[in-house]
Amino acid sequence: RRPPAGARRGRGRGRARRLLRGVPVRGVEVVRAAPRARDATGVAPGSARPGAGDVRAQGRRDPRLRVAGAGHVPLRGAPAQAAASSPPARRRRADLAPAGGAGVRILVTGGAGFIGGHLVERLAGDGHELLVVDDLSTGSAANLPPRIRLLEADFVAPAARVALASFRPAAVVHLAAQIDAAASVLDPLADARTNVISTLELLEICRSLSPRPRLLFASSAAVYPEDVALPAVESAAGSPATPYGVAKLAVEHYLACYRSAHGLASAALRFANVYGPRQGARGEGGVVAIFARALASGGAPRIFGDGRQTRDFVHVADVAEAIARALGARAQGTFNVSTGVETDIRTVFASLAGRLRPGAEPELAPPRPGDVARSALSYGAIASALGWRPSVALAEGLAGTADWFRTAAGKDPE
Repeated sequence: RRPPAGARRGRGRGRARRLLRGVPVRGVEVVRAAPRARDATGVAPGSARPGAGDVRAQGRRDPRLRVAGAGHVPLRGAPAQAAASSPPARRRRADLAPAGGAGVRILVTGGAGFIGGHLVERLAGDGHELLVVDDLSTGSAANLPPRIRLLEADFVAPAARVALASFRPAAVVHLAAQIDAAASVLDPLADARTNVISTLELLEICRSLSPRPRLLFASSAAVYPEDVALPAVESAAGSPATPYGVAKLAVEHYLACYRSAHGLASAALRFANVYGPRQGARGEGGVVAIFARALASGGAPRIFGDGRQTRDFVHVADVAEAIARALGARAQGTFNVSTGVETDIRTVFASLAGRLRPGAEPELAPPRPGDVARSALSYGAIASALGWRPSVALAEGLAGTADWFRTAAGKDPE
């Protein structure tokens, strides 16, 4: 985001660069960037609305910079145009070397969201040096383990561009997105701005770096047509039912173009319906979180449609493992991340209710636009290429998720 007119040039960027030096502070190290200029509709021209994993567009924050433990500091500086065009300061590579010489540098957009938080835990455990870029519109620093550096900004904001160039990651995991398929039907233009245009901006940023990082993109089961044979294989993608699916498929094609035209190595992982602890109630996999939160807090769970629609539910720990393997193997191309098993919504509700509120019954509501009747993806390709297979059984995963929501009842998991 660009700072407001009259702001002092580079102050937020300077904080971002000081953050990258790894100055020790307690807990998560956070720097906050100024918001971008907005047009009359409240939308930044060319803006990526979300910068968080599992992100939706929300109201913009005040132009303030925050470092963990230091409170809020008002920003003053140069006009937005000058700040946006300021060249990034050069930094010595030694300033950003991984601790102890282990691991590689990985930047995660949307890393403070549901999937992102679990992935960051997994990668940090492997000794990688991580930088998370997330605007926290739906994510939370609480999802991150200690000692992880977080730049609070849109992933294509000027401060994020400076951070990416300074950090010089070996890989970028792009999780930030607008993830609500039903919302994309109501506002396809907003979905395209976030999921296509802003992702293209990120590709251009990566292409400009030397050496160029590998990019791993979070795609979706929504790229498949409604009448696809189940479990769907990667080659069956096409004719998505929602603008959200169209956007994800478009980015996959752009990735292929950038691989062939510019040598930008990349892979797309098509996630089935991801669920697990700390999940918010938004997004294509959010039905588990919606049910669990309502059941744990005494609310009235609602099922859209008759509840016989099916989904392929894959646990977030398995998704984090798949991403880690794709990074380690330098995989390229497209892979489903799934279980290959259809489970109907009523079965999921019954399992959660049995653990959280026995005897509870759901309310039935009309189907939502963009909802598909059946979904399941084959994981044969990723099993052959990377040796990945789902390891968390649905009953086990739902039980653990229910227990987490029972403990967190009344709190927003993201």
